[in-house]
Amino acid sequence: RGESQSNEAGAIQGGFDATYKMFYAGVWASSVDFGDDTGYELDLYGGIKHKFGGVEADLGVIYYAYPDASDNNDQDYLEVKFGLSGDLTSNIGLSGTVYYSDDYYNQQGEAFIYEGGISIKLGTYGRFSPTFTALIGQVDFDTEVGTTYDFAYWNAGIEVGLMDKITLDLRYWGTDDETNPLRDDRFVATISSSW
Repeated sequence: RGESQSNEAGAIQGGFDATYKMFYAGVWASSVDFGDDTGYELDLYGGIKHKFGGVEADLGVIYYAYPDASDNNDQDYLEVKFGLSGDLTSNIGLSGTVYYSDDYYNQQGEAFIYEGGISIKLGTYGRFSPTFTALIGQVDFDTEVGTTYDFAYWNAGIEVGLMDKITLDLRYWGTDDETNPLRDDRFVATISSSW
């Protein structure tokens, strides 16, 4: 959501997903650097996806855990989400998702997160078929106190398959938070593989 969790350095990430009919579950992990003893994030998630005509609905739950954080640094939190996605045309897809947490990351209290996204297939050029994707979101806290206050975030970029099962994503991230240097605008390159 526009905030670096690696102190503006690189990160190693990986995950595993399983599906059965309309049900899905998964686990995802990433290295982190918060400047303390926390070394990684571990996410557990599951939910139900179902298509109604051309629109897919997604109802799920996500648990964000930081297992090696110190006992007095309670960063774990839970979110529920509801999303809708579908194709506007054969080349354009739209999505919208609402997340809710009764105690957001690092005990910041109740929060709603709203996201809207778009994807546009840009055609085929030889063996490459790039896709433009963009997202805009808003984090709204129930109570704004101390360093806890609402902020907006966004990203836009191109993803393209380099070879079989390997994808390069070049993306620009930004937020409207001018006080937190970890939410500064930044360019992020990601190489991923899935199988």
